[in-house]
Amino acid sequence: MTDNSRWQPPAEVAASGPSTPAAFGDPTLPPPPPSSGGHQPPTPGWTPPPKPGLIPLRPLTLGVMLGASFQVLRRNPRPIFGFALLVTGSVYFLTIVLVGLVAFAAFSRVASATGSDVGAVSAGAVALVVLAGLIGVALTIVASAVLQGV
Repeated sequence: MTDNSRWQPPAEVAASGPSTPAAFGDPTLPPPPPSSGGHQPPTPGWTPPPKPGLIPLRPLTLGVMLGASFQVLRRNPRPIFGFALLVTGSVYFLTIVLVGLVAFAAFSRVASATGSDVGAVSAGAVALVVLAGLIGVALTIVASAVLQGV
């Protein structure tokens, strides 16, 4: 992307020229008198325009919003990656603990069942473990939606 217009310095900088001592803040010049607030007024000179921000001040399109979010991620990936790692690890840990506890309780009940109840208790235990696994899947879906929103 190129800009064909030629940049021109402001008139006051062009008139003083870069070789004058005032343009470079020559220490041999006397300091300006302090103002009423005790601060010295800023020395005149050219400053470059500020860099554009991540979100432009114009109507936004989907491409601009997606591009800005990826640019933020490229500029500062550590907090986002750490947060994602923490959330994902927590959800997987909770899922493993939940399914493990439910499976232990359900199959210890199957082991203690006797007689004709063994088939019904084992079917209920399997259904309970599958239900606990589905709760873990639901937690994973919610956590991934939160991470994608961030």
